[in-house]
Amino acid sequence: MLGLDQVLVNMISIIIGGVGLIGAITKFDVANSKKSFYGENPFASKEEIINASIVQWFTAYTAAGLIFQVVFGLIFGDLIPDRSYPRFVYVTVLVFGIPYSYLLIRLLRRMGTKFSEGKWQSDIVNRFRDHYESVEFIIENDGRSKDDGETISENTKNSNYKTAEKIIDRLEELFDLSPSGGDNIAVRAKRFKKYFKI
Repeated sequence: MLGLDQVLVNMISIIIGGVGLIGAITKFDVANSKKSFYGENPFASKEEIINASIVQWFTAYTAAGLIFQVVFGLIFGDLIPDRSYPRFVYVTVLVFGIPYSYLLIRLLRRMGTKFSEGKWQSDIVNRFRDHYESVEFIIENDGRSKDDGETISENTKNSNYKTAEKIIDRLEELFDLSPSGGDNIAVRAKRFKKYFKI
């Protein structure tokens, strides 16, 4: 059946199971996820969301391997011969199965990471919406924050801009964006409008 024999069925099942196991135990690391923060670490939350998505992809792949084993090893096992090929065929399958497994692990991890983007980006937006709105206010009001009066000193203005810059620094780290626009805080902040929809 489909050129399979019981040896190939078992080998394919083991390869699929190995990919699923390796994928489940290797975690995606996000920079700064182990640092201490006042309150919850947003980098750790991002890492958790990405890893949950990766595990889902590997779980689905492992489930497909189990289904393959049940269908061809058990249900139709009586229609599949025990051993149909010379030994070098099985060795060849094993040799090619190793790089195949490596590439598949990378692909599934990339798929899991990609499909998690919307979720962790929404999480960051919810956490930093007030902070980002304060940055926009400072930029639009020439360095004055929402808590300042109509007239502020130059020191206060500089302090507000530094606070805004720290927020943008953190957002760039979280969104994996390289600083753009030099020291122009307005240019750097503008890149996040599409996320915060302001």
